[in-house]
Amino acid sequence: MQTTRYQRHRGAVFSGRPDTTSAGSRRGAADRRPGFTLFEIVIVLAVIVVAIGITYPAISAIQSEYQMRQSGMLVQAKLAAARVHAIETGYDYQFCFEPGGHRFLVVPYDLGALTAEQSSGGKVSYKAGGKLVTDKAHFVAPTAAGGHQVAPELMNGLRNAADYTGVSWALPIIFHPDGSASAAEIQIEDNKSRRLTVSVRPLTGAVTVSKVQSGAK
Repeated sequence: MQTTRYQRHRGAVFSGRPDTTSAGSRRGAADRRPGFTLFEIVIVLAVIVVAIGITYPAISAIQSEYQMRQSGMLVQAKLAAARVHAIETGYDYQFCFEPGGHRFLVVPYDLGALTAEQSSGGKVSYKAGGKLVTDKAHFVAPTAAGGHQVAPELMNGLRNAADYTGVSWALPIIFHPDGSASAAEIQIEDNKSRRLTVSVRPLTGAVTVSKVQSGAK
């Protein structure tokens, strides 16, 4: 008597033998599934490169603007520190910056501060030097004549004082013990002609930073 397919299948189930027919078919189908071709991989890589090329200028512009803003805030902090120390010590303090360069300097303006240092047993007045956050930015040369020189004695105790000796500074911004200061506007510009302005109010010595303005380039 002929055995039907159903009977054979039922016999396999009852006999405990696994039915491998359907599993084998699935494995065969999986083995025959094609992978990615070289052309498809090249297309994907090309799309990624194009996407990076489109987004990179925008990301670079955001980073440059952030660095400009950080440079302005750094200058603002050093100007504010000069004001505070002028009030605390009773001596004028000066903030100097390098026209067309990156460096700035905060030291006493009065040579009398040196005498005070000596009489206080060697306690050194506040002195700070530094540079802008990014080398792509610089201080714009003011219209007023510069060429200001800082006496080396005023930089005694300043870390890396040699880096600031002999620099031709712009005219200094002076902070007085009563909290007032020289009226000043310091402009910072980057290599894309973006600018911001750090302003000092003469009556109160308050320091503000403008927004970054887009350049023509």
